[in-house]
Amino acid sequence: YPLPEAPSLSSPLNESEQISVDVIFDWEESNLAEHYTLQLSTTTTFGSGSLTIKQSVSETTYSAEDLNHNTTYYWRVKAENSGGESDWSDTFSFSTIVEAPGLATLMFPANEAESADTLVTLVWGEADRAESYKI
Repeated sequence: YPLPEAPSLSSPLNESEQISVDVIFDWEESNLAEHYTLQLSTTTTFGSGSLTIKQSVSETTYSAEDLNHNTTYYWRVKAENSGGESDWSDTFSFSTIVEAPGLATLMFPANEAESADTLVTLVWGEADRAESYKI
């Protein structure tokens, strides 16, 4: 039985940046494929800790949710049938978005406070992951 060809990856594009942590992987259908295997890893070697997902032939997409923020991922796909499996596709990489900072907590003055002073001191609590603040 002839082997399927390695699929071509479509999305996310290779070396994409600022990708959402909820990702839809998409690849081109491979002739003679009965199903696909997708591998997702944070290393180029796809060693331990890699996620491996098998799909039915009718699906050339896979949705992953809640990936880690500010992380580079590597992904590849192979096609399989009863005769065996294709080579892996090219490996694509992408980087997820940086997690948004938390909210600062207003500490002083109280909300809707009124004052005749022309000089007002603002005090707020630190927000997680904030690098700067805009007032």
